[in-house]
Amino acid sequence: MNTEKRLTISLFALRVTVALVMLVWNLDKFVNPQHAATVYESFYLLGGLGREVMYVIGAVEIV
Repeated sequence: MNTEKRLTISLFALRVTVALVMLVWNLDKFVNPQHAATVYESFYLLGGLGREVMYVIGAVEIV
């Protein structure tokens, strides 16, 4: 297998796995919005975000 073919396969695998991580991260906002709100409060210092806000953020991120 030549280098270009291996690079193509590697980059494709990287894109798929990053997309899966992003999908799970977004689904968490719909399945467990309180957890997502806690993450935003802990890491981004954005406290008081409710369930509805997490739904909107999740929908925007998916698009």
